[in-house]
Amino acid sequence: MNPLEAAHGVFGAWRLLHFDRSGLSHFRATPEGFWNSFWVALIALPAEAIMSLLVLSVVPETAPEASLGRVTLVFVFIFAVRWLAYLATIAELSEAILRGERFITYAVAYNWSQVIRIVILLPAVAIFAVDGTGGSGWGIAIFYAAQVGLWVYSWVIARFALDAPRGAAILTVVIEIAISGVFALIFNAMV
Repeated sequence: MNPLEAAHGVFGAWRLLHFDRSGLSHFRATPEGFWNSFWVALIALPAEAIMSLLVLSVVPETAPEASLGRVTLVFVFIFAVRWLAYLATIAELSEAILRGERFITYAVAYNWSQVIRIVILLPAVAIFAVDGTGGSGWGIAIFYAAQVGLWVYSWVIARFALDAPRGAAILTVVIEIAISGVFALIFNAMV
């Protein structure tokens, strides 16, 4: 992957955030572009780790009791498996709704959208961490507003990239939420 492909990927994801279907034209929706889009994990993994640490600073009773090495290994493992499990599930869904030929476009758009998600969610989590659970309540409100906005963003990506019907696009969001919840429970059980 080259920096120009990354710039196009992020710009395409940015256009989708603005409900602009032309964002899809910026993605390299080929098998090579599909695999290259996974390089975004190098940005997403540290950002997710930072967000997790910020949440733990607010709710320390949820901190794992395992060693730092074990927590790190489990975190990286869960991060990778969760991402792949979601895309594998959507690959099956895309076949079920007769949109299998659009899966690569969806996966590339989804992967590059992680950069945009981080730009939105990391500040929201930081505000939540500063406000705390006993604060004014604005921190948690901003966090949930960002999260709902990102669910709408996920819906838009499914509608445009998969050309999915509204109900199927909603199902992609439900699947994303469910897989995240299941893997959070698995992480907690493993550490």
